[in-house]
Amino acid sequence: MKVSFIATSALSAPARRKIEKKINALLRALPSVVMKKMPQEASVIFTTPAESKKLNVIYRGKQKPANVLSFPYDKTYGEIFVTPAVVRKEALKSGEKAEERLVKMIIHGMLHLSGLDHEISANDAEAFERLEEKLIRLAL
Repeated sequence: MKVSFIATSALSAPARRKIEKKINALLRALPSVVMKKMPQEASVIFTTPAESKKLNVIYRGKQKPANVLSFPYDKTYGEIFVTPAVVRKEALKSGEKAEERLVKMIIHGMLHLSGLDHEISANDAEAFERLEEKLIRLAL
């Protein structure tokens, strides 16, 4: 899987580079069974709360900005929209570092691109969370 990071003013260049390094290292360490489910290419787009809210209203019917939104278009390409301002607030609330929380949200988005979902059933949620924790440990 090749991941492109789309630079926007929503995230500073140094922070983006740190996150890119962690995600690229994770991709090299991913088990092949997980990699096979991922699209060949994905873009990670750092977006503003206003843009995130628009997307969240259109695609999920929710009237607030999302921390992460994933759009799997086909087996070859998908997009992950991350809202750094929302993620920073969540990190502050939970006592995490913002950079680590951003990496977690990208991993969360990657799992959705691979076709996994945690909102279907309790079993699916458990499997999703186990894999997500494993990938977070690999990345951080």
